[in-house]
Amino acid sequence: MKKYIVLIMATAFLGTGCKDKYAEGFAAGETAGIADGRVDGYNNGFSAGYNTTYNGAYNNGYTDGRTAGNAEGLADGEVYYTTNDNYGDGFQDGWTQGYASGNSDGQTDGYNLGYNQEYGVGYNAGLTPGYNDGYDDGHADGYSTGSVDG
Repeated sequence: MKKYIVLIMATAFLGTGCKDKYAEGFAAGETAGIADGRVDGYNNGFSAGYNTTYNGAYNNGYTDGRTAGNAEGLADGEVYYTTNDNYGDGFQDGWTQGYASGNSDGQTDGYNLGYNQEYGVGYNAGLTPGYNDGYDDGHADGYSTGSVDG
């Protein structure tokens, strides 16, 4: 009988020990599953909702903002234009600055172009007569002075 009592005790011990481990494992798995499921569900739901609404809301907002911005900017510009001489002010400023810039640039460009194109021509044209005049004057003066001194 002792053998049976030991066997019954061992079976009872093993039966209660397995049930506790099973319950612990089940509880741990359930807790982890709930936490993971909530995180995954939230992330998937957020992404799906965000992607579904973002593009539509962005496009609608952009279109509405562009329309309103254009209309308000045009209206404000027209009000300002009717109370100010925008064209006259702009024309006068542009003419003054354009004239000053054009005059300066034209003078500089024209001078440089004329100088560069004609420098060599003038140099060559003046070289021969200058040399001849200098030679003749120097020769005559030297001859006279040398003759008197000599």
